[in-house]
Formats: sequence, structure tokens, C-alpha cells
Amino acid sequence: MRVLLVADVVGGAGTFVGELTRALTVGETEVHLALLGPLRRRSEFQRLRASSCELRDLRLEWMEEPWADVEAVGEWVEELRELHRPDLIHMNTFAPVLSRAVPVLLTVHSCVLTWWRAVHGRPAPAAWARYERLARAAIERAELTVTPTRALLSDLVAVYERLPGARVIPNGRSVRQTDRPGADRQRLVVSAGRLWDEAKNVDLLAQAAGAIHGRVAVIGPGRVSGVDALGALDSSAVLNWFSRAAVFAEPARYEPFGLAALEAALCGCALVLGDIPSLREVWGEAATFVSPHDADALVHAVNRLLDDRILRQEAARRALAAAARFSPSEMASAYSDAYRQLVAAGAPA
Repeated sequence: MRVLLVADVVGGAGTFVGELTRALTVGETEVHLALLGPLRRRSEFQRLRASSCELRDLRLEWMEEPWADVEAVGEWVEELRELHRPDLIHMNTFAPVLSRAVPVLLTVHSCVLTWWRAVHGRPAPAAWARYERLARAAIERAELTVTPTRALLSDLVAVYERLPGARVIPNGRSVRQTDRPGADRQRLVVSAGRLWDEAKNVDLLAQAAGAIHGRVAVIGPGRVSGVDALGALDSSAVLNWFSRAAVFAEPARYEPFGLAALEAALCGCALVLGDIPSLREVWGEAATFVSPHDADALVHAVNRLLDDRILRQEAARRALAAAARFSPSEMASAYSDAYRQLVAAGAPA
């Protein structure tokens, strides 16, 4: 099986690409990577066992004035299709696939229109009409659309109405798991994500920080007052902070899956998360949930865990057990099954 995997490497998408590529290439899948992101990250992805890896620093469809670059991505994908002759193209962006001679699997990791509804409580304004047309065309072109949660799939159906073929495949993550979840931890609360993204709701954590019985640190690009802003860190540094923290807090308004919470749980943190359908779906009884609009509830939930070692250790154990279900091998197996089914069905008409 030869797959052309097209994805951006901004934020959690880069983690997804690395985990899926490593897991796929353990088997018989030949993976060719076409990646979008900062050129300084080229060596990071060239270390993967992909058959080829190219990276271009082009704007993504949700960025300002991206359309020339989006068109360039479509042309680039067609060049790579002719070069590598893949059995299937796995798109992780709404950029167009020009050829009709190969089946397409589209993974939607996030979507501006569903983000807007969750964060602002209303449909996106008319300025996003071109983005919507692009996304609709990508969904119509794909033989199969994949999301990491049922909640995101439901949100997409509410916006786009028709998804011709859809499947849920949760993300997977592999980090060195702690054998002592919740134990010997600093009075440290950590969150991670793009601080300017209203979906992450870092402002609520900053509002609560003064009443929390410990240090509150946030990892990611952007600025926010009231907490210890650590800036953007590489993966190993992020995991080091998670391994020291007692609690990972993310009172998110919108989170299609939540790779940062998964990493934190694998590192032994107790979880305090926004009470939204996607995070309920992923974590069930393994996290404490708070309203994304209630700073007092966030303070109470975090302080209970900081102040009660037994409660914190039990919460961390539950989170670790839940996190262990989301392995890269399970993710790759599900994608491999989907690839085989699409290739067996043949090229689109």
C-alpha cells in the first residue's frame, strides 16, 4: 500500500503526523509525506521512516489571505501524485485534490466554522464564506471523512449537513508512561495550547490563578497575564513540565480531541477539563469537568486535587488508564483498514 499523506505540522497536527507515520511504517505501508509548516522543522520529520518527505512553508486555509498558497498546495499534491503514484491520498487539510484518478481519505482535525459556533455561539460571519466553499468541496471530494471524535463529526454534520462516508478514528499518542501517577508532584498546574486561541480558554485559567493553591503555568505561543507564560516549547520540554505537574487544566470551549490532555495523562497528571461533549467522550469518568464559563468551579476543582494527595493520585490513575486506550498502533490499524477499503473500492467515478 502506497499512501501520500498531506498535512500541516502546526500544533497537534504535527504530533499526529509523527505518530501515524511511525506506526504505519512498522507494517507494509509505504508513506510519502507532503507537509505544510515552518522549514526549520524539516529535519524533525525527515527522521521518520517515510519513503519520502517534503515540507513547504505555505499558509493554511484558516490563516489570513491564504488562497494563493491553498491553490499552490493543490498543484503540489498533483505533482507528488504523478511522481509517487500512490494508491490513496490521505488529506489532513481542506486544500483541493485535483486528480479524480485516486481515492481520497480526509481527516478533519478541526474546522473554523465549528470552532466559531462553539466559541461565539453563532455561525461564522460572511468573511468565512470562501473557507466554507473550500471545506465543502473537500468533503464532497473525499470518499471517506474521518474525525477523532463523534462530537466533532456531529458538529460537522450540523454545519455541512452531508458527509459522504464518515468514520471516527481517535488519535493515538506514545510517551513514556509514569508508573506513579499523581505521586511526588509539585503544587503545579499546567495548561498547553495556542494562548491566543479563545477555544483553549486560557483567560478563564488566568482569572482563576490567583485563588489556586499553587503555581499556574501555561505552555504555548502568545501572551496572557496572571499566569506563568512559558512560551512555545519543544515536545520533550512540554513532557517534562507535564511530568512535574500535579494537575493539567484546560477549561476548553472547543477541543475536537485534546492531544495535550492525552500527553498530560500519560505523564501522570490529574485532569480538569472543560465540560464539552468531545472531552466527555474521550475521558468519561477519568477527568473532572467544569463549565468553561465558571472560574469559581475551576478554582474549586483544581484546589481539591492539589490539597488532597489521595484524591489526586486516584484521579491521575484513572486518567492514565483511560489514556492508555489511545495508542498509535490502534490508530494506525484503524487507518490501515480504511485505506484498504477505499483502495479495494477503486478510484472515484
